[in-house]
Amino acid sequence: CPAERHGSRSHSEILVMGAMSLGRTVLALCALVAAGNDVLASMMGELQKNMEKDKGGMGGLLDMLGSMQEGGGKKNSGMCKGGKQPAPKMDHHDKMSANGCGPQGMQIKESFGLYKCCNGHDVCFSVCGTSHAFCEKEFSSCMKKICKKPLSGSPKECKNQANMFSQLTKALGRGFHAKSQEMSCDCLKAEDLPSRHRAYLQGFFQQYNESQASDELVDDVLARWKGREGDLYFSLVKTYGKNFVRFDDIKAEFHDDGEL
Repeated sequence: CPAERHGSRSHSEILVMGAMSLGRTVLALCALVAAGNDVLASMMGELQKNMEKDKGGMGGLLDMLGSMQEGGGKKNSGMCKGGKQPAPKMDHHDKMSANGCGPQGMQIKESFGLYKCCNGHDVCFSVCGTSHAFCEKEFSSCMKKICKKPLSGSPKECKNQANMFSQLTKALGRGFHAKSQEMSCDCLKAEDLPSRHRAYLQGFFQQYNESQASDELVDDVLARWKGREGDLYFSLVKTYGKNFVRFDDIKAEFHDDGEL
C-alpha cells in the first residue's frame, strides 16, 4: 500500500522525525540524570515504563514530549488572532486536573511537600488568561515557601529538587501552557470581553460562593483585577478548586488559598 501522505512527507517519515525528536529529548534528560539528579532518574524510569507499554507506535509519549519541546525557548505569539483576546470558556474550570509533580502519567514522587505547588502549577496552565511566565513565577515562589519548612529532609535538599523542577518547567513547559490555553479560552472581540468576564465570574460565584455573586460585588472584583483576570481566576481556583479539580493519584491540596 502507498504510504499515507501529510503535505510533502509520508506518515512513516513523520514517525521517523518524531522518533529522532524524542531521542534528542531523552538524550538531554539522560545527560542530566548522569549528572546525578534523582528527580530526572525517576522521570526516566517512568519514561521507560511508558515506552514498554506503547511498543512500536509510541503514541501518547511522542505527543507528550512533542508538547514539551514546543516550549523549549519559543515565545508564545498568542493564541488569538485578528485583534481578538482570550476569555474563559464558561465551564473551563470543570475540566481542570492535577497530578502532583511531573507530566501526566509520569508523576515524580517527592517527600518535601512540593506536590502542593505542583498541583497549583498544573491548574495554572489551564486557567484562561495566565501567562507561562506568571505560572513559573508562582511555582517558584510556592516551592521557596515549602522548602523553608519541608515535610521531610533538609531545606537544602528540598531547594535542590525545587530548582530542578523549576528548570524543567521553564525550559519545557511553554508548549503545554499554550495547548492548555487553547482548550480553556475563547477568542473574542475587545468589546465582548467585559460581558464574558462578568458572566463567567458571576456564574462561578453562584456555583461556589453565592454570597459573592451579586452584581455589585462581581463588578467590584473585576474592577480591581482589570487587565489581570487570569491572575484572578488562578486565585479562585486555589481557593475553591477542591470542589471541581480532578486530582489524579495525589492529595487534593494546594499550598495556599487565593486572595481577592
